[in-house]
Amino acid sequence: MANAICPKCGIIKELDVIVNETEETDSNGNILTIKTNNFYCSSCHVFVKSENIKSSMNKIFIFIYDGMADFEMTLIAHILGTDLGKEIVTIAYENHIIKSSSGLEYKPKRLVKDIVNDSVDGLIIPGGWNGEIRPELIELIKNVNSQGKLLGAICGGPYFLAKSNILQNRKYTTSMIEWTEMYKQQYEEIDPFPRENFVNERVVVDKNLITSQGFAFIDFACEICDWFKLFKSEEGKNEFLKTFKG
Repeated sequence: MANAICPKCGIIKELDVIVNETEETDSNGNILTIKTNNFYCSSCHVFVKSENIKSSMNKIFIFIYDGMADFEMTLIAHILGTDLGKEIVTIAYENHIIKSSSGLEYKPKRLVKDIVNDSVDGLIIPGGWNGEIRPELIELIKNVNSQGKLLGAICGGPYFLAKSNILQNRKYTTSMIEWTEMYKQQYEEIDPFPRENFVNERVVVDKNLITSQGFAFIDFACEICDWFKLFKSEEGKNEFLKTFKG
């Protein structure tokens, strides 16, 4: 509790506070949280003062597209939203229902072309077989990376990073361990990955870049949580892995 002179008591009194939160959108389309602290005298309960605190909403963009492997991003999306208080914003090229490989359907909140310059805490890209690359996604990836914000991609998701030239001089992993004839036919191109930087591990962390093989979605979630300092110690991180892996 704070202290202030109560207008009714006329002396310094302890204050109780009641907090209200609202949201507004600024001129750039960013969501702001407005926290209003209303202070009352703890003795006579008369209103003393109020103060507004504006802060940018902590946002995580998740790029969704037809055929994506949604199981690779649902665990981390849940943890980011519930345990870390992040706003999960699904983004896509077009404003239509996205059908994942599981058959579940998703609705994007924003279009990629509208948010390339937005302030954001991170971008996550799940794997899948749809490798459509548009300039606005490349621009978004480069912007997020240049700001040192989280850039997470799993399974085939690093393909989008490779096409954005983000993997040059960066260690990474992917489920696309070799560029097979199947990939050549699917994506109609030669291998876009800088193979000299590839590491055949479950998950690889290189500064703000976190990449993972598809089966290691729990490890992927764990490293992203660690990036956002969810764990207070290495023991806490190990306990997380033990809880989900058994």
